[in-house]
Amino acid sequence: MRLKFPPLCGGASIGLNDPGIETFEGNYAHYIVRECAQNSLDAASHKGSKIRLEFKAHSFQSSQLSFHEDLLEALKASKSYWSSQEKAQRFFDGALTKLNQTSVSFLRISDSGTTGVPGGDFDQNSPWYGLVKSRGVSVKEDSGSGGSFGIGKDAPLAGSACRTVLYSSKTLDGNIAFQGVSRLVTHLNPDETQGTGYIGDFEGSENVFPAIRDEQKIPEFFRRGDRGPGLDIWVVGFKYASHEWEKLFIGAALANFWPAVYFEKIEFEIGHTTISRETLPSLMKEWQHEDPVKSQFPFFQALISPAGREFSAHLPVAGSCKLFVLTGKDLPRLVAMTRKTGMIIYEASFRVLRTPFAGLFICESEVGNSLLKTLEPPSHDRWDPNRNVDDPKAKEALDQIKYFVRESLRTLGPDPSETSFNENILSRFLPDDEESELPDPNDDEGPEADLGGRPDEGTTTQRPKPPVSIIVNKDERGRAGSGEGEGGGGEESPDGREGDGKNTGGKRGSSGSDLGTGGNDATTPVKPNVSTRGWRSAEREWDYELVLRTDSDYEGGLLVMALDEDGTEQEVAVDRAENLETSTPIETVGNLMKEIKTSAGKPSRVRVKLASATKLTLRVKPS
Repeated sequence: MRLKFPPLCGGASIGLNDPGIETFEGNYAHYIVRECAQNSLDAASHKGSKIRLEFKAHSFQSSQLSFHEDLLEALKASKSYWSSQEKAQRFFDGALTKLNQTSVSFLRISDSGTTGVPGGDFDQNSPWYGLVKSRGVSVKEDSGSGGSFGIGKDAPLAGSACRTVLYSSKTLDGNIAFQGVSRLVTHLNPDETQGTGYIGDFEGSENVFPAIRDEQKIPEFFRRGDRGPGLDIWVVGFKYASHEWEKLFIGAALANFWPAVYFEKIEFEIGHTTISRETLPSLMKEWQHEDPVKSQFPFFQALISPAGREFSAHLPVAGSCKLFVLTGKDLPRLVAMTRKTGMIIYEASFRVLRTPFAGLFICESEVGNSLLKTLEPPSHDRWDPNRNVDDPKAKEALDQIKYFVRESLRTLGPDPSETSFNENILSRFLPDDEESELPDPNDDEGPEADLGGRPDEGTTTQRPKPPVSIIVNKDERGRAGSGEGEGGGGEESPDGREGDGKNTGGKRGSSGSDLGTGGNDATTPVKPNVSTRGWRSAEREWDYELVLRTDSDYEGGLLVMALDEDGTEQEVAVDRAENLETSTPIETVGNLMKEIKTSAGKPSRVRVKLASATKLTLRVKPS
């Protein structure tokens, strides 16, 4: 079994800065666990089967590895070829030190309960070709799978001191495949080579690099043997020292996949530790004060606590969804967002509830998962509505999910009525003499940290929307027009969509300076900081009543913006506006209210009618 690199044949030279591998440099435990578990979940042997993923450290004598000398020679030739590159010299020196020893360390990543990796060496539509023979290609049978970019397979390569891994697969029908991949650089051997070489049994043509399909030709310790269908990934020259790797991998598995473990989609065996539905509670408790698990522990509590609440809904586009919520002191006011794989995507902020809370959201629908996957970057750490502009249903699904979460959270706070919740009561929560409209989210010691506990037990999907709601916005950094202020508890439209930028009178993030007010000549006053608080108007012909304060006297235009919880702004067109104190109309153009006059520290009251009926979180800033 040898290592060979295809000839370059006049192609572009390949250097060390491989984009795929560089993506996963650094926290190898986090990336390897996250990407390998995701790929194993995608390859479940049948729907609903539980995956088992093992991580075991091994060490083999160099003399047992028939490709060892070829790998050493390739590393030396690569170092010589890129002698002027300081980073390359450091890398190859480290790789040679790691490999030029009597024994070589390995990490074996082995799954079971999966299909293995079927397909031939030259079938471009097969999973084997996507794994071994391609770059940036993902071959998945499930449209709602975890991965979609074809670069997650590079995570184990990043964990190898010599960027070399071995793949050993057995499929459901008993087919065997074994091949190694060494992702190095162009070097001389004896002619210029490509950057990627292959480890295998190369008989006949030098430039054909098929996998080994005869189990007897595979070294015995690399065979799947009687362990059944699945995939083994052997990381050659594993970077972590033997005394530290287990704890790092256990923490990564708990922090990223505790929902998947709890719902019995996957279990882990890492060294001598088993992470399963049965062991998860004790492990999470043991790790609750340690990174990286401590930030996830409140969300785990939301799932398992008897005091928690469960909400469910079947959304028109996103499909079946669930939300588990726990309220109480010292909780982060965040919701952990996941798809059906049970991997944590990110933690989302929903500023609709003063009571501290933690939540877990799960989209269980096949259709919803397929749409959400298109909104994820290669790191799978957020849902970005701008990633899939070709299919409006993807953003619509995300908008519906946000609406569902917000409305569910609102049921855990006070349930005001039209007669009992009015502007006088608003003043209790938003006093005129306070600079900040809401307490610090991290300060739970104040007398209003908890505003009413939780409702009776039961499963709830939505509640009727109160006729009056609090809308609070303030740029806490004190920079008018920066677009970085925080949004308070806003309103969404009855069909489950937040403000989507349609009919808002301009492009997202536009300054509005083309509307003819607030120019930049020498006579233009310094733009003040503006704080805004508002609520839905009780009068049908108006949408919102706003109280504005500036930190200095101001005369000029004010822009009305819609603010999402991630801090992004969109212009929202105003149909008409009126000064509440004088009952005089205010001229409007697009999202601009013209000729507003304010005095430092004194409230100015206006009410607005928006061009569309969409309910939003509003913010006002100088033009």
